[in-house]
Amino acid sequence: MAQELSLRLEERLAERTRIAQELHDTLLQDFLSASMQLHVANDQLAVDSPAKPLVARVLDMMGRAIEKAEYGARLAVIQLWLSGFGAGIFADSARARRHEASPFSRDC
Repeated sequence: MAQELSLRLEERLAERTRIAQELHDTLLQDFLSASMQLHVANDQLAVDSPAKPLVARVLDMMGRAIEKAEYGARLAVIQLWLSGFGAGIFADSARARRHEASPFSRDC
């Protein structure tokens, strides 16, 4: 009974972690895309454009938001790893990646 409960808890945590990672990745990609497009728009603005300072300020804010998101993701990974639970997830993931990368694991 306790083992079943523990397994359910691990499954829930793994699913929540997966969902959080997907949301984070999607959000980060969207921010990076918007940031790159805004950089292009900024480069096309005239040097003396009144919009230039505003765009620069927004680009700075976006850069800080992206850095915070990256830091938060790294911190979450470290916390999972330190909790002991993450060690199993990351070990399984690393094994799967090694298997996929191995030339001997593919059918020819």
